[in-house]
Amino acid sequence: MKKIPAFPVTRYTSNIAGVQELSTDDGMDLKDFFAGQAEAGGLCPYNVYEHEISAKWCYDRATAMLKERKLRNA
Repeated sequence: MKKIPAFPVTRYTSNIAGVQELSTDDGMDLKDFFAGQAEAGGLCPYNVYEHEISAKWCYDRATAMLKERKLRNA
């Protein structure tokens, strides 16, 4: 699985001819970030045997946050 940075990254790299090129990586999207923060903050119910349920709960909260964000920015 490809390692994805948490936030966008912009950097210069040298190609084979030594020419500097700008490369970017978009990182994770806002929904992933919100879900991770909900879990890290202890907002998701935790059950040792039901990680999928806990993850779904976190993503449901993230979806709700994005909907609220859209309403407030409308």
